[in-house]
Amino acid sequence: MIAAKMLSERGLKVLVLEARDRIGGRIHTLHKQQWGYPAEAGAEFIHGKLPLTLKLLREARQQTLAVKGDMWQVYNGQWQNSELFNSDWEMLIDKLETVKTDITIATFIQQHFSGDEWAALRQALLGYVEGYYAGDANRTSAKSFLRELQNEDDEQFRPAIGYTQLLQYLADRITAMGGIIKLSTPVKAIDWNNKQAKITDREGNNFKGIQALVTVPIGVILAVEEQPAYIRFTPAIPEKIQAAAKLGYGPAIKILLRFQHAFWTTQPDKASMSFIFSDQQVGTWWSQQPTPCNTLTAWIAGPNATALSQFTDNELCNKALQSLANIYQLPVEELTAVLVECCVFNWLTEPYSLGAYSYSTIGAARARKTMLQPLENTVFFGGEALYSGTETGTVEAAFISGVDAARQLLKD
Repeated sequence: MIAAKMLSERGLKVLVLEARDRIGGRIHTLHKQQWGYPAEAGAEFIHGKLPLTLKLLREARQQTLAVKGDMWQVYNGQWQNSELFNSDWEMLIDKLETVKTDITIATFIQQHFSGDEWAALRQALLGYVEGYYAGDANRTSAKSFLRELQNEDDEQFRPAIGYTQLLQYLADRITAMGGIIKLSTPVKAIDWNNKQAKITDREGNNFKGIQALVTVPIGVILAVEEQPAYIRFTPAIPEKIQAAAKLGYGPAIKILLRFQHAFWTTQPDKASMSFIFSDQQVGTWWSQQPTPCNTLTAWIAGPNATALSQFTDNELCNKALQSLANIYQLPVEELTAVLVECCVFNWLTEPYSLGAYSYSTIGAARARKTMLQPLENTVFFGGEALYSGTETGTVEAAFISGVDAARQLLKD
């Protein structure tokens, strides 16, 4: 969307084709009237003072909310304040800094922390890689993980009125400059040659232009013919497909549970709970602190999300409720009695995403370089998976990739 805005502002005729009946893709803000706040089914946080995201919010005259509150770990029924960067974690970073030739996180753990005495550290590290980055430890790059850790910002924010409203600002700018946005228009084929791109949608309608920018998720690039998201390229693009397969693209399931009242605030010492990290099947939870709210968000990512992705929404809600009951040591029937609504957003099975966001693998830099090479200056590629900085898998990464893609098109 940001690329289309930039190209429209430079006077180019721009057509945006969106498969869904809404803008945003993996950004999806739900109705405030239903939830009482701008609930996010997809991207939610601004991970630090990220310059481009904050710049766009200022342009759109939209505010941010700082994430406040306490972080807790709950293992074996015991609650303790979560301190991620303790002495063991500092030693972990020291060990990561000794890695010269890149290896996976799984190999790194085997080489340095395989003993029983490191069980807690292994659990924390795997929880971070798989739960936060939605990564697979058998593919995640140790060197990239270190680089991203060293650039972590403790401050977290949310767009005050939701991410979709920021995208709506971009969409309004596009249409104000004469651009067109077509919803419910899945692309089925892209026929390209030198300075000519013909795009065919699901209904057989054709759209032609001298250049096309493809910003679909990596999961869509890798879709097979039987899947709704599959796009046929003519001529075929096997080199791009092979490169995309080398990039990490993780699954995630987000579950929103709205209760009659915020029962988790009734214990004075835990009333300001912001995040919970636990050993439950549905282990990660957060509130909307400091905003008063009766909704908790459950989060499942990485291999655990893959394992749970084939369960029904009702089954996933029940698993989430049971995990929450175990964390708070309450009968699950007590939570069920005060549950108003449970909504599941399974991004792995969502047909036009087929995953949640990217993570860094060994060889990702070379794969991104291959993906970013345009096809005869006619078809270009962008998206958060092709960003090469330290904010992998974020909205900031998607925005920066969009800016870079627009500049590449304008140069050519």
